[in-house]
Amino acid sequence: MKKKIVIRMIVDVAMTVILIFLMTYELIGQATHEWIGIAMFAFFDFSEPVIKFLADYIAIMGLLY
Repeated sequence: MKKKIVIRMIVDVAMTVILIFLMTYELIGQATHEWIGIAMFAFFDFSEPVIKFLADYIAIMGLLY
């Protein structure tokens, strides 16, 4: 697979895990829920530039073949 597709899948999985944690409000508390919500917003808002940056970084470093 292309590097960008792999990175996109990793970001999607991370966003799914964050969403699951957001649904456990009573277990994690309000402050943690808010911080995780901020992280989720950042993933949604900046996902495309982050994916491009990670793809370029991995291509430069040769980490993913």
